[in-house]
Amino acid sequence: MTVIEFKEYGIEAHGHSQSPRVNDCDLVCCAVSTLVCTLAYSVQKWWDEGKLQELPEIDTDAGNAVIYFEPKQKYKNEIRAAFDVIKSGLTYLSKQYGDYICVC
Repeated sequence: MTVIEFKEYGIEAHGHSQSPRVNDCDLVCCAVSTLVCTLAYSVQKWWDEGKLQELPEIDTDAGNAVIYFEPKQKYKNEIRAAFDVIKSGLTYLSKQYGDYICVC
């Protein structure tokens, strides 16, 4: 099971969903990975654009991800909106595939 924990500006995700494979692919795990990698890419982009207060923590590996960041005040609304989209996607997955993903 993939366990996801949200922070104010961050996420920790651990484990593999172990959902039934389709064409030798774990689609739930792929969906989670896509959203988490999208967040990691976005956080790096925000850093490069000078929108974060300090260097973000981005650590992604197979089955594990830790991403923490702190936006500058003037970018908080913009970044919160983007982060909430990722959170919504992961929350939706947990509601649809609760046997394989848990949002805590």
